[in-house]
Amino acid sequence: MIIYIKENNEYKKISNHFTGELTVLKNTEKAKYYGNRYGQDVEPIGNYFIQKQANHLDKFDNYKTFKVQINNPLIINVEDDVIKWKYDLAKKYKAKGKKLSDKLKLDGYDFIITVYNNGETGEIISL
Repeated sequence: MIIYIKENNEYKKISNHFTGELTVLKNTEKAKYYGNRYGQDVEPIGNYFIQKQANHLDKFDNYKTFKVQINNPLIINVEDDVIKWKYDLAKKYKAKGKKLSDKLKLDGYDFIITVYNNGETGEIISL
């Protein structure tokens, strides 16, 4: 799988492993809980980000820009289903929520980076 990380309006090609700094956006407003509708009932606990690719959200007070250091991410191709990976991961680790995050950390992961078929990043989760 080839993944492209967008930095400074240029796509940087990476492979299954990425180590480095990434500029991300975090919505500081707490998300509403929808249970299994978005996989929130099983998803790992952590800080959820998106990769910052433009400045169009800077005008909103609830979006904050951060730089994160990524050392050993679990990179997941989400294909066209942005929820199924959460259930697949929960099933594989026989855990959900904080317990799932703890098991992923025990396996050495510090982040989860979801990637679409076109190589662009989706959710980025700091464990």
